[in-house]
Amino acid sequence: MTTGPDTGAYEETYLTLFGHVPDAVRDRWTFSAEHGRFTAPGLLEELRREVITRSPLGLKVQQLVQFAQLVALGRADAARHHALGAVRAGAGERDLLAVAETTLITSGVPGYSLALALAREALATTDQHPEKES
Repeated sequence: MTTGPDTGAYEETYLTLFGHVPDAVRDRWTFSAEHGRFTAPGLLEELRREVITRSPLGLKVQQLVQFAQLVALGRADAARHHALGAVRAGAGERDLLAVAETTLITSGVPGYSLALALAREALATTDQHPEKES
């Protein structure tokens, strides 16, 4: 019986960001490993760790940036993860509102509405009551 790649460090990154490893990520790892092709997802995870968790912006700002970018691209599922990641990293209501307001400029009303909905969801999901001022 073969064992899969050691994904412990990668899992730790997702646990820090989101509190869980998304199913799509685990599926990507499993499918690639089953076919002896884990190099690409492994490199992707190393890049994510470097660019996201070791960013000079800090984890909170990095997550807010990714949230804004993904909303602008209309990628609701991925944006949802990063809104949650931002809140877990200390972002408050005003931070998420600022991102939503920025997406009004970059994505129009649909992006603004999506950002507001995902911000509310992230704040409710974490069951945290961040400061109004961030």
